[in-house]
Amino acid sequence: MFIVESIAKIRRMYHVEKRSIKAITRELKISKNTVRKIIRSDATEFALAKYTKNKPVLGDYLSLLNELLEENTKEPLRRRMTSRKLYEQLQESGYQGSYESVNLVVKKFRRINEAKGNQVFIPLSFEPGESFQFDWGEEEICLNGVIVRVKAARIKLCYSRHSLVVVYPNEQLEMVMSAHEEAFKFFGGCSTHC
Repeated sequence: MFIVESIAKIRRMYHVEKRSIKAITRELKISKNTVRKIIRSDATEFALAKYTKNKPVLGDYLSLLNELLEENTKEPLRRRMTSRKLYEQLQESGYQGSYESVNLVVKKFRRINEAKGNQVFIPLSFEPGESFQFDWGEEEICLNGVIVRVKAARIKLCYSRHSLVVVYPNEQLEMVMSAHEEAFKFFGGCSTHC
């Protein structure tokens, strides 16, 4: 869906900046037909139609596939058939369509029935000074004209997302302790959960 700002930007690029349709499509990564439609119309909102592909070959076998999936959910997890096995079983029954069609139906079925359609999202929230993250990374630096691979200790505060990177030759315990000491000096203290 194109909002007023996007439509105005396209029209400005075409009418004011005198850019070609091809240049606009290349920069904004949208189709030429969409740009032409926006330029020629006075509308301030466009909704792009979504194309849905029907599955004429699978249509005859959809009920069989649903039965197989229902039976499959009664099995223990380790004995459940994969999409590939279900596809092969449909082929034995005479199905001549693609694996992708079967896989899409199986994914949708599992998302609805096995996961119960519920997705859980737990946002992480931190209080100021509550905790930080520490991790090692590997970097290449130029030291006296020679490319050297070093270990980078990355410390990031969870609340403010401020970070510090300290470089060491390796990942020994002394380096971990030194990185923490540098972080405490840099951030002005330690967090409550370190």
